[in-house]
Amino acid sequence: MGKSSVRFLKIKMSGRIKLYSKFVAFAVVFGTLFFGMIYINLKTPSEISNEHIASSLVLLDRHGQVLESSRVDFSKNQAPWVEFENIPQVSINTIIQMEDRRFWLHPGTDPLGLLGSLFKSIQTRTSPRGASTLAMQAVRLVFPRMRNFNPIVRKVLEWAVAPVATLKWGRRGVLEVWYNLVPLPGGCEGMPCAVLDHEPQDEKFLKKLVKQARSPGIYSPLKRKKNSETTGDSNSEFAQMKQPPLLLSSFVANKMANRADQLGLMQKKRFVQSSLDFGLQSEIKSLAIAELKRLREQNLNGFSVVVLENKSGHLVGFLGGSPYIAKGNKNTGNLKVAQSTWNNSALSKRQAGSTLKPFLYEQALRQNLISQDTLLQDTPLERVINGSSWSPQNYNKIFHGPIAARIALASSLNVPAVRVGEMVGLLPFASRLESLGFSLPQPPESYGASLFLGSLDVSLLELTQGYLKMNQENTASVKQISQILSSSANRALSFGWDSPLELPFKASVKTGTSVDMRDNWCIGFNETHTVGVWAGNEDGSPMWDVSGVEGAAPLWHDIFLAVQNKFGGARPQVLQLETEIPVAQVASNNKNQSVAIRIIHPADGSTYALDPTLSQEEQKLLVQSNFTQEKVNWVVNGVVTASAAEPLLLKLQRGVFEISLANKTQTLDTVKLRVK
Repeated sequence: MGKSSVRFLKIKMSGRIKLYSKFVAFAVVFGTLFFGMIYINLKTPSEISNEHIASSLVLLDRHGQVLESSRVDFSKNQAPWVEFENIPQVSINTIIQMEDRRFWLHPGTDPLGLLGSLFKSIQTRTSPRGASTLAMQAVRLVFPRMRNFNPIVRKVLEWAVAPVATLKWGRRGVLEVWYNLVPLPGGCEGMPCAVLDHEPQDEKFLKKLVKQARSPGIYSPLKRKKNSETTGDSNSEFAQMKQPPLLLSSFVANKMANRADQLGLMQKKRFVQSSLDFGLQSEIKSLAIAELKRLREQNLNGFSVVVLENKSGHLVGFLGGSPYIAKGNKNTGNLKVAQSTWNNSALSKRQAGSTLKPFLYEQALRQNLISQDTLLQDTPLERVINGSSWSPQNYNKIFHGPIAARIALASSLNVPAVRVGEMVGLLPFASRLESLGFSLPQPPESYGASLFLGSLDVSLLELTQGYLKMNQENTASVKQISQILSSSANRALSFGWDSPLELPFKASVKTGTSVDMRDNWCIGFNETHTVGVWAGNEDGSPMWDVSGVEGAAPLWHDIFLAVQNKFGGARPQVLQLETEIPVAQVASNNKNQSVAIRIIHPADGSTYALDPTLSQEEQKLLVQSNFTQEKVNWVVNGVVTASAAEPLLLKLQRGVFEISLANKTQTLDTVKLRVK
């Protein structure tokens, strides 16, 4: 080759190098500008979330756990945006495991994944699939118009933009965008939309969910709509996976949604945090279901629960739409739990029954009309209401004669309550109820004396709040009521010593039953919380032989224990036990049980005041024990008075009385009282 040829070759090579250099320089400049423009114009996860308008209001508990969601926009189905820090770790692990195993290693695109996909497609002679990384999918979700491009063009764009998105968002941002925007069957957009009504830590559920997101055509709204029309969401695997927790009523959730919308919370895409506690809510649900199973044969199909924090007045536990037992399953022995049709039984108005009596006695104590030891006549009484004769009776149809006010209240005797009500007056009592938040739709005169026994219709929420408001007043009369209602001795006359009203810590409690056993109530409070329970049927049908202490009280007892275990605060009940207490064998449920023989009324150390409006012959005190036996006698001031086979009616006069139960060998129990 001559020198001229070599020189020509060098000039030719130099020209090509210059051309290639210019092309490379142009490509670098163009690529820099192109990717720079993408980088600049690519919205951050924060900016994307600001444009993300949720279709549901999400109710959180006091610790940030999801309680319930309420749909407010039916044109779409997406939940509030969830930031990466709030995505459960099990969700992150499941998504990466199933969608992009080398997610933390590659820059947004996975060459190894692409090569594997191509090799597999050659072997199977099918189109390449499975090479899309989470970043590529996230880009596709942020730029939905890419779906209209040719598949090859779309893939090239995804490969080009995914590293830029990873660079700008970071890997956490990529996961956050994918998690909140990935479409799912049934028109559901984003994983939060699906896990709101399901346990987000359920790995099996999450795997099914991610698998649904892999389905062909999942990103096509038209195909998704067609699929939902042909299969029906209610019968799809996805719909079956979404089993909402039975915690709150949709009625309450909708109320909160409306309120949040008024405050502009929906426009701000915020979760709404409540004072409720997720753990307590779950326990309330479980306890209610157990009680319904126990009482299903007595036609009790519903419960409502309200738990209030005394210091703040906040609602920490609530069961509004109660679970119920499907009547068709009564004979199968299987408990079927479903959401109530009404969903608002805690807000429904029902007859209060004896639960209003503490407000009545408190007013009488505050006005110094009675003391705790004032003797009230529990004898037949007749009054006229709206032209008709009315004669109140006790639950057990038994009259007890003269009885201390504290016993009458705690044991829920009706005639003494009417007598106290007549001392207080109808209008003052009605005014007192209104001051505690109750509303009287009719003039007090239309209720007459029956108002003293709870003929007013109230809701569980306002009744529980009424007890809380009274307790918060902390006056001398309120403290006396609290003391009366916390005493086992005071309520032993009607409820015995071992009822569901007894707790291992001090708590004041009152039960109530409406006419025809349509409603059971049990309301109580201690130093830290106030708990209210309603039991009955939401259609108003009566229960079968179920009183307040049998229907609402057991659930109240268990819930108060759960509240105490969770929040603490109440001091344990201190029981002073005597040594070598005599016992007797009592037949109960065909089993012999040993019980201590005690005087249950009056309480030791009681003080009574004679009523100057009554003759001395009319003023007698009922003395009762928890066990009747002919070989045991009543001994008053050292004198054997009568056999303890029957209660003793003691004629009262000023002085000190020592009353004992004794047999031939020993004294079994003794109480002392003073009459002034």
